[in-house]
Amino acid sequence: MVECSPLLRTLLAIVAAAGLACAAAPASTPTRTIPAGVSVGGIAVGGLSAEPARAIVERAFDRPVRVRSSDDTVSVRPEALGAGLSVDTAVGAALAATPYSDIALPVRSSSTLRVPSLRPSSRRS
Repeated sequence: MVECSPLLRTLLAIVAAAGLACAAAPASTPTRTIPAGVSVGGIAVGGLSAEPARAIVERAFDRPVRVRSSDDTVSVRPEALGAGLSVDTAVGAALAATPYSDIALPVRSSSTLRVPSLRPSSRRS
């Protein structure tokens, strides 16, 4: 066994303690969670952190929109019309909300609305 001087042992202890403190610092930062009872567009996200809340809201609204005319109904993805949901904005607002708030889900759109051509149905009268 190698003998160490008291100064070397003290120096090694300080270096080891500093290393542990630096390694533990990122883990000591608490993850922000959305206050209890908060919902985004009617979807409950209270108690969740940003990423799980974002995933739940995106999954809940990931579906086509039905567009109905006098004689036909078609399903269109909002992206095809140049529209989409601002989920990041809504989740950011949810993180800052007071408990039991309902956060609106903003809709973003391109500067020009793209309307796909809709073919008439081939139904017979």
